[in-house]
Amino acid sequence: MNIDNNNTQPTIFNDIDIPKEHWNNESVRKWCKVIGIPENDILIISKHELDGFWLIFKHTSGNLEKELNDLGVSLPSSARILAKFIPPTQGTFVGKWESTQDLLKWMINRYGAPKPPANETGTEMPLMGRDMVLQDIYTKILTRYQIPNRHRDNQPLLVVAGAPGIGKTRILETIGNYLHTKKDSQLPKYQININISLGNGSNWDPYSESSNPNIALCKRVLWRYFANGHHVPFIGFCREINSMLKETTTLDFCFSAINDHLASLDPTMQQQQQILINFGIDEFQKCLIESKDVVQRRSILKAVIQSVSDLLVFLPNTRFFYNIIFSGTILEDITIIIGGYSIPYDFIPLRLLNLDEYMKISETILGTQKSNDNDIQRAIRFMGGWPRPLEILFKVVRNLTLIKYDTSNLLNRVELELNKRYPITSIEDLLPSIIVYSVTQTVIRPQDKPQMVTLPQDKLQMVIRPQDTPQPYERSFGDLQSFGFLTITSDNKVFLPLIFLRRYTYLNNKSSLLKSLHYLIQLLEKKSSWEEWENFNCHLEIIKHQSYHSLSLMNESKSYSLREYYKSALFFPPILADSTFSTKVDTLSICSFPTSRCPENCDIDQQCQDGTAIIKNDKGGLVDMFYNAKLDIGTAYFLGNVKYTDGSTATLKTKDLDLTNYGIASEHIVKKTSNKQQIKFIPIVYSNHFVTALMKNNFNDQLKKIIKITEAIIVCRGTRDNNNVPQPHDGFYYPFQDFIYKLEESV
Repeated sequence: MNIDNNNTQPTIFNDIDIPKEHWNNESVRKWCKVIGIPENDILIISKHELDGFWLIFKHTSGNLEKELNDLGVSLPSSARILAKFIPPTQGTFVGKWESTQDLLKWMINRYGAPKPPANETGTEMPLMGRDMVLQDIYTKILTRYQIPNRHRDNQPLLVVAGAPGIGKTRILETIGNYLHTKKDSQLPKYQININISLGNGSNWDPYSESSNPNIALCKRVLWRYFANGHHVPFIGFCREINSMLKETTTLDFCFSAINDHLASLDPTMQQQQQILINFGIDEFQKCLIESKDVVQRRSILKAVIQSVSDLLVFLPNTRFFYNIIFSGTILEDITIIIGGYSIPYDFIPLRLLNLDEYMKISETILGTQKSNDNDIQRAIRFMGGWPRPLEILFKVVRNLTLIKYDTSNLLNRVELELNKRYPITSIEDLLPSIIVYSVTQTVIRPQDKPQMVTLPQDKLQMVIRPQDTPQPYERSFGDLQSFGFLTITSDNKVFLPLIFLRRYTYLNNKSSLLKSLHYLIQLLEKKSSWEEWENFNCHLEIIKHQSYHSLSLMNESKSYSLREYYKSALFFPPILADSTFSTKVDTLSICSFPTSRCPENCDIDQQCQDGTAIIKNDKGGLVDMFYNAKLDIGTAYFLGNVKYTDGSTATLKTKDLDLTNYGIASEHIVKKTSNKQQIKFIPIVYSNHFVTALMKNNFNDQLKKIIKITEAIIVCRGTRDNNNVPQPHDGFYYPFQDFIYKLEESV
């Protein structure tokens, strides 16, 4: 190009030119054309009147590529401009970094003093309900730290795994400060906290990074500490430092350079015998390869784990003590790799928040007035203690300027956002099977995978069929968790918050299971009443029977027991525990509303429809609901009375547990049914609140005096001890346990 100064614009451009501060927009456009920028991107540069000063300023601040892309310039063009802008000799050091001081000087000269990067989560959600997790991590680190140096070989990694948005990244971001500020901590006072991600701005590239995973991790450590705080794009950073990194550069070398910088700010660090390095690796599942070959699928993750685990081996001359935490969504792959290569690890499970915890969070975020609004409270309970959906709901509420809220409207808005993040149309055929596992709370075995199978009595229902040998191309429960469709609990069970059940039933409600579930969820969106509580229990019985029946057919017709079905019941006779429901007959699928009270004034056989219908009586019947079922011990009639108590702290009254009407109902059934074989009668009390220990004992005493009835069941929220401390017994109501008692709603 021609020689120019601040008063003249260049007239000729070459491929090696670098923009000058005095270039106007026209010069910038001409230069862009010479270096190969497409016309549509040049039009964007023209529209925003970008000049030389702007380019230089944004480049110096480390934002050039990002700013161009934000304005609409394509990624390839943004990268091309940045590449031309940075000459090969940028910085004061040319060649490979031979020492940590070489690396440090280059970074400081290139980017300036490091700035703390922003947290990946960027959430206002208070970290609640994680005290035990943080304490557990501290205990595990301290146990390792107190092992004599000579025995520190092959020490365990920590692994945090769970569904998206359950709080894994928050744990990584919090643990450093927690360890540093913990009272009476016995860990080193000085520490370095670095969390990198294989997603979220520094995505793993399987094509360019798989050949040397160790170098890929080194780049992320250096970027996170030296450049991320200056908003330097990760791709641009890698392009700049590629020529300086040796193939043998180690993570320990990178952390040593970071330590050198911190020691220059605080000379007392040089005097420390040991320094704790908290090294978190988030989104580890991103380096799994899409492959039918399970060995190939896990090969890069294996290399990453082996590279990092080397830091846990004691080196005589190091002052660093490493705490390494992997975080991601799929536990199965990482545990197989670690276990298969004799690398020890400790799994750190993250549970969902309980009702008290997420209600306290809602008050913190929304304020007392909104968090106490009945419609908002119902919507909050639909989130089921899963932090991500809760956070979405809080944003929805705060962005609305309404005088009166509506639960259904709030849930619809949350679903719109969830559907954007975790679209479910691709798994529509698997939804019933996922729901079956969630409702029954069955432990997932290694061979279990979500799959479709047609049932004889319900052409559209689907369940899970286990495979003797898992096929890698099939979706596993872990895969579905990583996609945000469900969460797997620490005891390996599927959990679905009600907002997810709502989404799934709106998409697919063709089977009797999903129809009943859809009806039940609609009930929960409304203000509750005693009548709706009766309907709730009727449809819950259908949902549970359908789910267990489906699961038993999948499991080679293995019958399900009453112990499994009425799990966690407050009152349950041990003699019934091993009795099983027959899988050779159809199960409950219909809720029947007779015009005459049953069993007093109706045809029992017709109403029960061979065990497929549950009868819901009008007010005033001997029992509120009943159904018959085939057990291995013969035909049984389950006679239910539903007790609905207002107020969140109330208990039942003694008269609510009176067994007299059950005895009278059983006599009517014996007279009216054509089935004259021996019949067993099992009363059930369904309560939305607590039962006292005294009432439970009185109930048992009554049972001993009733003719024809020898066993009975109480399913409820729980009981209270002498100190009024609640003891939960709400397993039967899972996954609706947060809804089984009435909100303190104003009229």
